Amino acid sequence: MNLPSTQQKPDSTFFQALMAHYLHQDNILWNQIRTLIAIQAGVLAAGYALRNGTLSPIIMLFGTMLTFLLLLFILKSEQDRDVNRQIMDEHKIDPRAMLSTSPPCWRKWATGKNLIRVVVIMFIILDMMLAALYQWAPGFFHSENTCSAIQRLVPSSKSLVFSFEFRVGDSS
Repeated sequence: MNLPSTQQKPDSTFFQALMAHYLHQDNILWNQIRTLIAIQAGVLAAGYALRNGTLSPIIMLFGTMLTFLLLLFILKSEQDRDVNRQIMDEHKIDPRAMLSTSPPCWRKWATGKNLIRVVVIMFIILDMMLAALYQWAPGFFHSENTCSAIQRLVPSSKSLVFSFEFRVGDSS
């Protein structure tokens, strides 16, 4: 494929094709992130629901593997999305549009890429910690433990009484 040099201005169909490819790959990336969030929600809910059984650590480890696999897909989608990034930045069709796929220089560290990586790594760490906790401390999330932990935090929680009084149409 003959790419235009930096001296000549590319035609609009070339630029539209680059933008279409970029936006398509970006949509794929965000769909994978939505899938990751759905998988994590399901894994965390299933792990908690089966917390007293032997299946819970297996579910959490399976969630860890799925999360890692989706991380690999996300990294590949980022790579595919950014394959034409340099050409797109070099050939701005309309300078007034300020179309740039590069972040400003003052926040190069605060990018979506870094945020996605941190969140996925935190999901993996959480899944592994919960798998270990469900395996070696199966009664940790038992409801009696939760109630006693709340009572330790708020010792007078047994005597807390809330009363509400509603008066509708009272003319006095």
